[in-house]
Amino acid sequence: MLDGLSAVYSALAQFSDPQTKQEFLRSWLAQEILYRQALDEGLSETPATKQMLADLTRGLLSQQLMNEKLAAR
Repeated sequence: MLDGLSAVYSALAQFSDPQTKQEFLRSWLAQEILYRQALDEGLSETPATKQMLADLTRGLLSQQLMNEKLAAR
């Protein structure tokens, strides 16, 4: 959780307008509440969710490797 909060603080630093900061925080909080509810309801353990996570992980890792290899050139 603390790692997530440090990311939120970093993101907030990008906004100078208080209203924009408030909108960002509302959006983040809504997402966090839904995320925790999904965990509480066991959605992370369903076969469909596990497959989606595997697909996303595969795509993200291959993209990250490609980015690192291109950056090293």
